[in-house]
Amino acid sequence: MHRRPGFIFATVLAMLVIVTIAVASLQSRINSEALLIANELDDYQNRHELLGIRDIAEYVAQTILPGSGGADRLGRFAASQRSMFRVRMPGGTALDIYATDLQGTLHLYPDTIGNDNARRLLERALESLEPPASRFTRGLGPARVSLRAASDEVLEAILMGAAGGSAGVRGGDAAPTIDADAYRVLDRARTDREMGTNTLDLREPLRATQLTHAEVESIVAAITLEPELWGLIVHAIEPNGDATWYEMAISREGTRYETRAWRRMGEEEAAEMGFAAARPDA
Repeated sequence: MHRRPGFIFATVLAMLVIVTIAVASLQSRINSEALLIANELDDYQNRHELLGIRDIAEYVAQTILPGSGGADRLGRFAASQRSMFRVRMPGGTALDIYATDLQGTLHLYPDTIGNDNARRLLERALESLEPPASRFTRGLGPARVSLRAASDEVLEAILMGAAGGSAGVRGGDAAPTIDADAYRVLDRARTDREMGTNTLDLREPLRATQLTHAEVESIVAAITLEPELWGLIVHAIEPNGDATWYEMAISREGTRYETRAWRRMGEEEAAEMGFAAARPDA
């Protein structure tokens, strides 16, 4: 029995539709797999690029700094906020490496300081910070506060801590008074680049203020002019112009600098720290 032409045409058309759907499905799966592979390759390349950037920062910290004046060089470049090193990676990414003093905030665990008076001062200083206080605190490095990197808020908190202040009474009638003369002494020392590194030199000018002997001694023990916790700020600019900021926290261990933390930073945070987003020279 002969099949009608219309029936044969419908059958062939249905088969063509099925084959077309199968081919399209296969092509879609191939495209998806290709895209997945491409993304994995991009992630792999980005991850190794990131590791390469960190490797360069660690090389600077562990090899170059110990043989080039270390802390003095870090201090000079942290004060000037000029680039210490400029590097161009094989893939074309340009790096600008800056230095910053990371010890100018209050340690979250002041009991590591080893001096009871300084510990109590720093504990009260932490309590005196008004929320949000995360900008003025850290969990890395020594508990002593680097005077030269301390903000106005941290200086005020230290003097509040010396006077026994806390957040509960700050701003009220019972709030302790911050000695304006003592603040000026610390402020001058903070910006005086000709001053040495011995905080004991601050005893005499602080004793000339209204602070008690015990308050002076606790302040001197709680601050330092020789920071040990530094940051290498890396500004990485890819060939397409995309830019990323990184921070490597390093601390001095004898004659070497060891990595304590590595993180990606936002552009706004870098700007708040005073670093401009200028493209490194070729």
